[in-house]
Amino acid sequence: MRPKLSQTAVTLTFVPFAILLSAALLVAEQAEALDHARLVYASWVSLAFATPALALFVFPRTRTGEYALLTWTFSLAAYLVHFYYAFGVNYHGSVAATYAGQGPIIATSNFTLTALWIVDVVTSWTVRREVRWLAALRLVARGLVLVTFVTAVILFDGFVRVLGSAMIVVIASSIAIRVIEFVRHRGGASRSALAPGATAS
Repeated sequence: MRPKLSQTAVTLTFVPFAILLSAALLVAEQAEALDHARLVYASWVSLAFATPALALFVFPRTRTGEYALLTWTFSLAAYLVHFYYAFGVNYHGSVAATYAGQGPIIATSNFTLTALWIVDVVTSWTVRREVRWLAALRLVARGLVLVTFVTAVILFDGFVRVLGSAMIVVIASSIAIRVIEFVRHRGGASRSALAPGATAS
């Protein structure tokens, strides 16, 4: 279910997004390969917003919150700019050229990721109730995004590796906190069940 958005949440996410994406496109003007630079810099913005979105998804209490939705949406928006320069400009909108240039595994992964991510964000904004297949879609879409960015960290050097490494640390820390919370909750429940005077339901 789409959360109610506050002005504060919209401001704290949209303003940094607008500044970073604008800067990414403007700074690329200084590069020799303009389109390639915009492709790369837009992916950095997408990664930066995917990091809090994925971290918030780890916790059930924030998974469907306004900040999770907004950062995930803005991450997609930056990714679509990246996708436009990769597919629309670099490969001239040709599926055949994309497969020839990237190979079947990477091209299929990129097209699948793009489609699932768009469907995920659109349904997050439009569907009023959560259903099982949507929950599965959200998990798969985020898993693909995480794998894609982690792969970029492995394959590429430079600033993307810094951003990707930070993302890995943040998400790993979120998972660790979530596991600790789960263990403490189970431990507290077990102690309550074993307390004197406790009755079985």
